[in-house]
Amino acid sequence: MVKVEDSSIMMKIEKEDIVPLFSPLSNDIHKGNLGQLIIIGGSKNYVGAPLLAEMGASAMRVGCGLNILAVPKFLLQALRERVLTSSLFSLSDNDESVVFDSDEMFELSKKATAFALGMGFGNGEADKIANYILTNTSANLVVDADGLSTVCKNIPDLKNRTVLTPHIGEFAKIVGLTVEEVLKNSVALATEFAKKRKCVLVLKSHRSIITDGSCVWLNTTGNAKLAKGGSGDVLAGIIGGLLARGISPLESAKAGCYILGRCAEISDVNEYSHLASDTVAMIPIVLDELTQKK
Repeated sequence: MVKVEDSSIMMKIEKEDIVPLFSPLSNDIHKGNLGQLIIIGGSKNYVGAPLLAEMGASAMRVGCGLNILAVPKFLLQALRERVLTSSLFSLSDNDESVVFDSDEMFELSKKATAFALGMGFGNGEADKIANYILTNTSANLVVDADGLSTVCKNIPDLKNRTVLTPHIGEFAKIVGLTVEEVLKNSVALATEFAKKRKCVLVLKSHRSIITDGSCVWLNTTGNAKLAKGGSGDVLAGIIGGLLARGISPLESAKAGCYILGRCAEISDVNEYSHLASDTVAMIPIVLDELTQKK
């Protein structure tokens, strides 16, 4: 590990760091032992039903026992035609995006062990939902995409229970800098932000930086096949699935980045044609590597 004071040096994430997260399961284990992830996303301008479905699948592929896709009611029909591994939950909306409802969140939270929030959320009330989760539950969460701006703007303390996954451009907007300024000082900016906000930050790029404000890790798996819409959704699903299993935010973020990148490396689909669904299809093979079955 690398301390902030020495943040010019980073520890590379290795396969050996991830292996302990996938020890053999006992024969008498059941789905309730492996956690339940609640995925909250979608809006009128970003239907994204296939990607939300892939998020659910990616969470299950890394061992999550159950997952629920919680979406505005107008997305239910589109998802019913795509969802094979998830349950569905209808959320209140204003005909465009999700509106926070405490009764709905209470119902969703009853058996939830983790949440993934913000994918295709548009102007939905992600900050109110995240605040409810952090205040009224013990669940960890991963926040991505549209959820990042409102959560970062309105929740200063993420209680060491949150993984944020911005790409460079999103992070630049959050901290009020240009992309060029972030690129010049990305490690220091990322560690300072994670420490101040009490979160794990995944600064997504060709080589992603993962930090909890104390230690800094670099992920080097991956290739051009991930330069497609939906890759970030799959990453959030993987991280969310690991959080649901009870794995810490930092370890979930490290493992999520490694697994996503490794999926792209071993995919037989060419770099022009590779889709998010192809990434999800590779997760079992990556886990075979981690469990030494291949």
